[in-house]
Amino acid sequence: MEKEEVVDEEIDYSIDGENIYSKNARDLLLEDDELSPYEEAFMRGYEEALE
Repeated sequence: MEKEEVVDEEIDYSIDGENIYSKNARDLLLEDDELSPYEEAFMRGYEEALE
């Protein structure tokens, strides 16, 4: 009986190399229903608080 080798592949969760917290990335996630309007507003508020 041969053993099957399982390769652990790294999954890329990035959005075209953009930071998940960037406005453009948030807009894309919002359009794809991956981010709720409430989550986007929270992230936007956090970003504005840092300025």
